[in-house]
Amino acid sequence: MGADLRIGSVIRLRNRIWRVDRVDDREFWATPLDGRDTRRWRFCARWRRGCAAGRTAAAGRQNRQRPRQARPLVTGLSAQLDSRQRPFLGLQRSRAIPEPFQLVPLLMSLDMPAVRLLIGDDVGVGKSVQAGLIVSELMARGAAERLLVVVPAALREQWQETLDRFFHLEAVIMAGHTRPALERQLLPGQSPWDAYPVIVTSIDYVKND
Repeated sequence: MGADLRIGSVIRLRNRIWRVDRVDDREFWATPLDGRDTRRWRFCARWRRGCAAGRTAAAGRQNRQRPRQARPLVTGLSAQLDSRQRPFLGLQRSRAIPEPFQLVPLLMSLDMPAVRLLIGDDVGVGKSVQAGLIVSELMARGAAERLLVVVPAALREQWQETLDRFFHLEAVIMAGHTRPALERQLLPGQSPWDAYPVIVTSIDYVKND
């Protein structure tokens, strides 16, 4: 039957310990807790049968000399201390070095229950970076999981490059010439709009039925 998957539960799968982050009828998302990496993984629903209830090793004298068991504790403590020193979690993960004025929309967004901002700066002053800072921060805080960027067709590649280069967000371009290749990587009946967490598309494309 497998373990009962609930958000926040700890499971064992493929000889690793995971925290369940998201569950739906077709798939579930989980983050490894064994210290080897912190990338969130997506699993097909049928993998539930291979899940078992898991637990993390308690911190104590009995395992303080075992680096493999102590690594998650040390990593978590380091991240906690680092986040206290730096209030912007998303900025820690990015390559962007923003100007002071570019932090203003980010500061404004942190005070909004639902972020709605119009960034109307001149051409060439980094509006995409300002938007990326907000998105990266929301994702780092767990307030957002998905991103859809709708721009003129000529700016699709620019946005894709900016998200990847500065914020380590791997975006796909959704267009008529790219969609067949994207759909070939999916499960039968799965929508590419649901499968890919970061999508860049054009204004004209989303107007289609």
